[in-house]
Amino acid sequence: MSTLSTLFLLVFFVISANARVKIAVFDSPLTHSHAQKIHQFLKEKLKSCHCTYVHHAIYNTSGTIDLEAFLKGLKSIDESYQIVHLSWNLPYSSKFDAIIKELNRIADQGIRVVAASGESQERSEIALALHDTVMGKVRNAILVGELDKKGKLPLNAFFGPEMKARYPSVPGKPGSSFTAVLETAKIALSLKPSR
Repeated sequence: MSTLSTLFLLVFFVISANARVKIAVFDSPLTHSHAQKIHQFLKEKLKSCHCTYVHHAIYNTSGTIDLEAFLKGLKSIDESYQIVHLSWNLPYSSKFDAIIKELNRIADQGIRVVAASGESQERSEIALALHDTVMGKVRNAILVGELDKKGKLPLNAFFGPEMKARYPSVPGKPGSSFTAVLETAKIALSLKPSR
């Protein structure tokens, strides 16, 4: 084998060893217990993955959605990412049009957009069809639902054909935010890292 061939193989293996699956995570600030639980669950499910996570807080410290920070985070997503994970979905309002436009740009680049299908905040509220939610308007989004002990969606779960995956509730971690982590992990573990 020539010196040039040996050098090429060495560089290839060094690049391969350092390659990572890059995931953008959109959630509450990391100081919030929900974001901490999501990140811990992601780490647990992706321990065998060569993954890099970039966190984007989409809520301010008072718990209000920060559309400016959300949009800024989405605009930073480029082709180096393989997955955008959102522990988030809300009923549609025109105030989210710029968010939807950016998420569609991301999905159109072939980056997988995985999101919690979501549920009504109050159990007494009637659930919405997913096409009436923000994430339901994102092309090719992988919306993930949570199944109850009977294998059915909870009554307050957003529903519809836009839901691409369903998982049983994660013990001790209720909500589709955690079942969405299962889908993100499944995808990440099936991907070849970027270079």
